[in-house]
Amino acid sequence: LSTCIPSNTTCSSCRIEKNEYPFYYSIQQDTTSTKSGTSHNNSISLTNSDIGNEKEKLIFFNESLLNKQFNTLKILNQNYLNNIYEKILQSLPENIDLRYFTVSILNNTGCYLEIPHTGVSLTIPEDAVLLDQDHLIFIALLTFENSMPILNNKQTRLSPIILIGPSNITLVKPAVLSFQHSAILESSWKLNLMFTDDIIHWKSILTYGQENISTPVYLQFNNEQQAFVLFETMGAYTLIGESIINNHASKYLQMACFYNQSTLRLRFFDKTLDAFEQCINEEFAMKN
Repeated sequence: LSTCIPSNTTCSSCRIEKNEYPFYYSIQQDTTSTKSGTSHNNSISLTNSDIGNEKEKLIFFNESLLNKQFNTLKILNQNYLNNIYEKILQSLPENIDLRYFTVSILNNTGCYLEIPHTGVSLTIPEDAVLLDQDHLIFIALLTFENSMPILNNKQTRLSPIILIGPSNITLVKPAVLSFQHSAILESSWKLNLMFTDDIIHWKSILTYGQENISTPVYLQFNNEQQAFVLFETMGAYTLIGESIINNHASKYLQMACFYNQSTLRLRFFDKTLDAFEQCINEEFAMKN
């Protein structure tokens, strides 16, 4: 049921109508017991001569009634999800770029979301939420300065800032957030996972290698610059690093060249897909 379709507009200039919401869904329903009950409650007396035709009429009547009930449920569910989507858009931070925003339907079967071309994805396992009907969940990248944690001169950000919501979703099983980072793990890093639930007050919730039984999240790395966070709380996450005392830490950077008729530009940025995607979009917007 989950469908992830990002928008190609920015929040400051977008105008989204109800019939343009980026999700589509279908409802599956076991109608066996309903058909049986309806047939029983609408029993009629039949003669041998017309029993065949009357059976066809009865089946058609019952299926038409079920279709009406099905369509009514579908419309009610669509209106419910539309209202949730409107609330999500209203709750997003000001000036968020909807090119880095994805929404999906969430229910007891779980769901999977990804923001294209950024290396960011979210996996909600089966039975991770206790919902009696479909809901919506989203992930977005925060790219503006006033949403970022304040760092000292020894710290650097190593990953995108990822916002997960809405805040009223409660998980009973950990979800998995996956993203790329730029740290060279073989060097001497002190890595902290930062979290905020209001985009203002950031705090460190984990220091890698110093986890204990009360640590609210779990952080794991693979050998391909990918990080995985197991979490149960909605909010924003990002990875911060600083060198261990009396040691040197290193990170991956990449360079891209852009030009127009009069200018050649060299840009250096973190070696992650999201940083590259943002750089490309910024330069193309300037016709470079």
